[in-house]
Amino acid sequence: MQQDSVLERYRNLHIELAPGRDRLLPVCRNPNSVFCDPDVQILKHDHATSVVRKTIEKDDFVIKQYHLRNPGYALKRSVRRSRARHCWNMATKLLQLGIATAQPIAIVEERFGLLRRRSWLLSEWLDGDICSAYLLRHGLTETTRPVCQALLNLLHQLRQHSIAHGDLKASNILLTPTGPALIDLDGTRMYRPDSPRWRYARQRDLRRFLRNWEQQPELLQFFTQRLIDQEAVPGSLPGARPKTGSS
Repeated sequence: MQQDSVLERYRNLHIELAPGRDRLLPVCRNPNSVFCDPDVQILKHDHATSVVRKTIEKDDFVIKQYHLRNPGYALKRSVRRSRARHCWNMATKLLQLGIATAQPIAIVEERFGLLRRRSWLLSEWLDGDICSAYLLRHGLTETTRPVCQALLNLLHQLRQHSIAHGDLKASNILLTPTGPALIDLDGTRMYRPDSPRWRYARQRDLRRFLRNWEQQPELLQFFTQRLIDQEAVPGSLPGARPKTGSS
């Protein structure tokens, strides 16, 4: 829970709001209504989640609903922390560590006693380009090298704190006016730095990041070589060649 956040129980909904966001309570008390609004921009809709962009009093927000895919999944999730809660916690942690992501604004959980059902997360809208769209459009130039370095710095920040994003596809990295920012934190986890699970999760993150550049050999080579130097693990990334010689 964020410090000084506002808590409210409304019918079977448990609502938590960031400080100073009381004007959003009407939306939080009926989050499903947002998805029926013809004026919202639908960003994603599948069996797992629905995501929309909603303007509320001239401010833009992203509202994400986590679906219960089937009865078995609903039963399993009912006794666990909600996915919305997980993302709220991870976004708060990233921001505390100076890692850019969307500011979490509100979380709504549907509860029946101790059992949880559906959940919703409301976050600020971030203006920015998808990182691959920008770099594939402009290529690797003197102008775009600072952007590439900023992406590497973001990956280094995650490494410093033993955090794996879980899905570093290009659409989850936005280039905002203040630098790259991570979104979609459903799979984000923090690990013990000496844990084998951390090493595996880190390598998985890097491999997924590099797959974004498979259609741009110059960018793929640039990021691969920089990550080998940065990670000090030669030969462990796609396309990398292990260094030879005696140790």
